[in-house]
Amino acid sequence: MKTHTTMIDPLSEVDGAAEAQLSIRGLRKTYDNGKVAIRGLDLDVRRGEIVSLLGPSGCGKTTTLRSIAGLEQPDSGSIAIAGRTVFSHNSGQHDVLVPPEKRGLSMVFQQYALWPNMDVYENIAFGMRVKNMPKEKIIAETEKALRRVRLWNERDRRIGQLSGGQQQRVALARAVAGSPKLVLFDEPLSNLDTQLREGMRLELLELQNAMGFTAIFVTHDQDEALSISSRILVMNDGGVEQLGTPEEIWEQPATAFVAGFIGSTNRLRGRVTTTSGNGATVAIDDGPDMTVLNRTGQLRAGQEVEVYLRTESLRTSEFDPGSGPNVWQVPLLLNSFRGEFVLLQVGFGGHRLLCRGERGTTTASERVFLHVNPRDIFCYPITEPAEELPENKAAKR
Repeated sequence: MKTHTTMIDPLSEVDGAAEAQLSIRGLRKTYDNGKVAIRGLDLDVRRGEIVSLLGPSGCGKTTTLRSIAGLEQPDSGSIAIAGRTVFSHNSGQHDVLVPPEKRGLSMVFQQYALWPNMDVYENIAFGMRVKNMPKEKIIAETEKALRRVRLWNERDRRIGQLSGGQQQRVALARAVAGSPKLVLFDEPLSNLDTQLREGMRLELLELQNAMGFTAIFVTHDQDEALSISSRILVMNDGGVEQLGTPEEIWEQPATAFVAGFIGSTNRLRGRVTTTSGNGATVAIDDGPDMTVLNRTGQLRAGQEVEVYLRTESLRTSEFDPGSGPNVWQVPLLLNSFRGEFVLLQVGFGGHRLLCRGERGTTTASERVFLHVNPRDIFCYPITEPAEELPENKAAKR
């Protein structure tokens, strides 16, 4: 990146970005070792949205968050917050680089980053004092934030006297105090146990509904992203696989990567043998034929395809469910009691699939009927040379 960077006041306007609370255009970042972290990212976040950046480790989501915060300097592109340029570097254009503390945002870290030498009240008020906010506003904002997270009665306690969940709520209160233009969350719930994490998700949603702040939320936990997000940006290898609502990401995965990453998923390969209308027949490698939907008309006879089946979409029954596509009698190999349901492993030709069954389906070596609706099968043409297929992946929840 060029060295003639100008530090400016963050009041310069970005053309076309005034309606977006966050606007990113053509953002790119490559590290010195040649690793491409962000590949030309474009994103607009509307006021009051929570947009989650979701993907596996190393996909670029944290680098994107740090670039928004000003903790990383991208190679090119632009970032605007509330219509104001905070970063811009493009060939032939003037550089803009606003320091992190002048970007009008706040951040909630994975490790909370609270000051142990201060009480709860001072942890909230200190940041606003640094920004030279009026004393009366600091008092009002601190009380409002602590009451929102139900910690007003704990305001005089030191951080070390609080539970992990209370410390997380202090971090949330500090982030929203003073009404920042944008709140950034860097996997803030990952250190909490399962039950506490679920409770904090609801508290975060309650706080956002009450205050209406705009947020970017980085997570590798798909359940977390699905439960709190207005929209989800699924990232892979520095690029965008899909941007959509939780419902769209779940019900209409745009790519094979999204279909395999979201949910507990079985993966198979096969070849399209016939197509008819909005349907197609796929001969599964080392398995039976399967009827699928030809959703976009992209399936053609003779194509090699990948097929994704979520565990909750596969049904088992003791009796033949009757006529219809995709009914097979298969061996029941293993079962695992999960409380509300039983996780089953069944044979499927030369494959083993995971599916959900009703409690009481517990005897191995029996044969059961396996069936799935064609609309619950996701099928994608293989556009690159096939790699050796690993064992079917399923996130056993």
